[in-house]
Amino acid sequence: MPETYGLTVPFKSGVDYIITSKFGTRTDPVYSGSAFHSGIDLSAPSGTEIVASANGVVKETGYNANELGNYVYIEHVINGVTYYTAYGHMLDDSIVVKEGEPVTSKQKIGIIGSTGKSTGIHLHFSVMTPNLSFDKENLKDPLSIVKKDLDSKAKK
Repeated sequence: MPETYGLTVPFKSGVDYIITSKFGTRTDPVYSGSAFHSGIDLSAPSGTEIVASANGVVKETGYNANELGNYVYIEHVINGVTYYTAYGHMLDDSIVVKEGEPVTSKQKIGIIGSTGKSTGIHLHFSVMTPNLSFDKENLKDPLSIVKKDLDSKAKK
């Protein structure tokens, strides 16, 4: 399958997943009302490994109770362009990378979970450029960046 920008789906080949929420304005699943969603939500079986979407360097790992729960941010430089990927809601104590550590594409970084502001087991996946920032001007729709029939996995 062709990929765009060098970023791939953050699961190993063969993982059965679906997109349960797309990028952009949606009804907030926790608070109701309209809210901007900074990435896509990928539902996969409990215990599924989350992998780096491309070669890069871990910029930050941490926990935010009101947002992504356990998360990892990775910086990627692809064809001279800097991208950042964010992986959220990871299982407690599952993150296996550290800040400053280089990672390779498809390297395990953690396990899917439901920490932080979450209603069930899934991975929140965001793509940003040129800055590591959740401001709208830095956010990119992962469906337009990662090509592997992601749109066909979208919940209708």
